Amino acid sequence: MQPVNGVESPLQHNPHRLLTPSHPNVILDAMRIDSRPNSPDRSPGDSDSHSRGANSAVSVPGTAIGPSPPAGQPMSATFSYRCVCGADVALSTVSGGSCITCGRHFPARILEDGAAETYTFHGSRLRSSDDPSDSVDDPLLGTRMGHYRIVERLGRGGMGSVYRALDESLQRYVALKVIRTPRGSSVDADDVQRLLQEAIAQARVNHPNVAHIYYVGRQDEVPFLAMELVPGDTLAQRLAGGPLPYEQVIRIAVQVVSALNHCASFDIVHGDIKPSNILSANSDALKLADFGLARRMSRIGDGEHRLAGTPNYLAPEIAQGSAPDIQSDMYALGVTLFEMTFGRLPYSYTGSSLEERLRAHQQASIEFPEQWPDSMPLGWRDLLARLLAKSPQDRFVSYEELLAALHSIQPVDMPLAGRLPRLLACFADLLVIFIVQAVIGVPLFLITRGFPVVLLFGWDLIMFAIASLITFGFVWAQMNWGTTPGKMLFHIQIVDRNGLVPRPQILGLRAPFQFSPVMCLLAFDLLSTLSLWQLGLAVAGLGMVFFLVDGFYALLSDRIETLHDRLLRTRVCMDVGR
Repeated sequence: MQPVNGVESPLQHNPHRLLTPSHPNVILDAMRIDSRPNSPDRSPGDSDSHSRGANSAVSVPGTAIGPSPPAGQPMSATFSYRCVCGADVALSTVSGGSCITCGRHFPARILEDGAAETYTFHGSRLRSSDDPSDSVDDPLLGTRMGHYRIVERLGRGGMGSVYRALDESLQRYVALKVIRTPRGSSVDADDVQRLLQEAIAQARVNHPNVAHIYYVGRQDEVPFLAMELVPGDTLAQRLAGGPLPYEQVIRIAVQVVSALNHCASFDIVHGDIKPSNILSANSDALKLADFGLARRMSRIGDGEHRLAGTPNYLAPEIAQGSAPDIQSDMYALGVTLFEMTFGRLPYSYTGSSLEERLRAHQQASIEFPEQWPDSMPLGWRDLLARLLAKSPQDRFVSYEELLAALHSIQPVDMPLAGRLPRLLACFADLLVIFIVQAVIGVPLFLITRGFPVVLLFGWDLIMFAIASLITFGFVWAQMNWGTTPGKMLFHIQIVDRNGLVPRPQILGLRAPFQFSPVMCLLAFDLLSTLSLWQLGLAVAGLGMVFFLVDGFYALLSDRIETLHDRLLRTRVCMDVGR
């Protein structure tokens, strides 16, 4: 069964309520532990890599994280854990514990292990959200909630279950999220509030990249909401197969940021950006879901707020007790985009606890690859670094600014320039260089031919210096502006494999190939002045032979590329604008 609407298959254990040991009154909402590996050299598919970390000191509202033990040293604490039979178990983070009612034993790692699990920290009890006793015989299957007939269970979350249901009034299938309650107990008021909060926040946002809310109601005092049924995988499931191509990453980023920008215009902060909350509607379109932690930005400062989020994606300021805002969502998006790009998280951990994760977000440096991939522009590294900045003030000011930065490095599919425009642009550049040299050189010769400096060094060396400065001026223009007069005249431009302007270093390396006839004449002029005629002829001859072979290769190539295009991984395309 494919998980739908961001809900994974039932987990073996999913503890979801926990009191933090250092601050007994702190409330944490929906702390999810992700199971993908932390080490940069591990792939997302490694099954023996587990992320752990529910046993750490966290902050009360408005208070920074308390003192932590040395790195790698486990923190010992005891929690009241609710067994699936309903009894309370004294559970140690070191040795675990056993239920005196049913005899079930719970290892200590039940507090640490997780696979995108939801942990709700509230009160003094850690409550399991997945009771295996009712995982098969679900009493809601086949029943009706309002005008929705429940067909099958799609999965469980920390707050409840999600079902495929038939809307009998409109004859369409929807995803029905129902609050789960322990047997014999009433619905938790906080869970109801979160469900209503999710429904209201998500319903306010009408955007193609946000999952739509259709209805919210109660059936026998059990609250539920009906939302758009998104049949595809979550982004987290796609990442299980490894990193995504840059073209896909940037396309997904634009859609998510567009959705978040629309949310911000409605005064909404999402609060839990992560791969499992991004759903694939089809091969191109994505849907942002799970607004259970969403907040009204204008009301964030009113009263206390809960420390909420997913440890792998939690912004440093949130872990320190600050209120969520668009900058904290940007940080979580930065972690998500880094993971999509490289198949791993931006930090590795010396330990495996939640405390280590929070410390990494606050202190660790981003672990970019030592050799930046040629398939990605350097601007992508700069964008990720800005999103993952430790200080919110160093991130983007608004989503509009972030969208503009994304569009500037978004791959563009541009038509290749034909052979004739390339040839004419090349000759136009060479002609312009010779004309500029003549326009500057001849009057300069007539004016300065009697100057002592000319008599000292000789006019040949001075002309060589002037011609060299003019030629390298063209090289400088191409490196910094990405174009030359000939390319502007025939509306062509140099791009990389993503349709973006290449790095200045790459454009500089192309210059000796593009301007090789001028370079050959300069080399011959210099060597002949130094009475090295034969060497000058040899160097100039070899340069011209390579220029002709390079151009002849472009005539035969199906992709209309020269040898230096293949060597430097560049293309020459028609300048159709961006």
